[in-house]
Amino acid sequence: MLNKITQIGFRKVGEWYLDNQKPQLNIHEEAESSNILYSFVVDGIPKYIGKTTQPLKKRMYGYLNPGATQSTNIRNHQNILDALTTNSSIELYVLPDHGLLHFGEFHLNLAAGLEDSLIAKLSPAWNGGEPTETIKIQLGDTYYNKGFFNIPVAYQEQFGADGEEIEIYLGYSKTRVKGYINRTANTNETPRIMGGKEMTSWLNNHFEQGDVIYIAIKSSHAILIRNNSSQLQPA
Repeated sequence: MLNKITQIGFRKVGEWYLDNQKPQLNIHEEAESSNILYSFVVDGIPKYIGKTTQPLKKRMYGYLNPGATQSTNIRNHQNILDALTTNSSIELYVLPDHGLLHFGEFHLNLAAGLEDSLIAKLSPAWNGGEPTETIKIQLGDTYYNKGFFNIPVAYQEQFGADGEEIEIYLGYSKTRVKGYINRTANTNETPRIMGGKEMTSWLNNHFEQGDVIYIAIKSSHAILIRNNSSQLQPA
């Protein structure tokens, strides 16, 4: 999806990082630009698209230090923290409006005109499109006891190549296991996530056979296993 925004002029101007377990941001360009569209791109996938009439630097400060009543800032601060904690890269892309578009004598606001269309077309997860990024899996006998599960064909392009390593985060703890992607087990080459004995043991300790788990896609090489309420606690 990244090419869909770069084709219309979005470009990278910064990146997020962790410092003492807190999100920080380097902005290399357009820090003082206002009336601007921006996107948080996580491991090459646009996860959030927003616009601001404030200078970009000031708007990003709201995500760094959200106020108690600023629900969007609080939510994205946590999204950014979660992604960075799982070793995902987060880049800041922008499309500035330098006042060059006009209809007659009237300036056309590029950010205001494009934001809704981009969100509707791309359905970024952090704008409310998360269901497209979450996979529902029922723990039948094989999945529950054998340490693997298959990814539905609709999601196969969001995962890496055969044999590549994948990090499996177990609930919202810092517990994770190293698995790998198997694209040869299924005839249609859809990914099979191999989690091994550690994942099997964790599933057995937290779920019953027949339960449903939800696989949140963090990146092409990282997933988070959770329950429906997103509140699964570690043992």
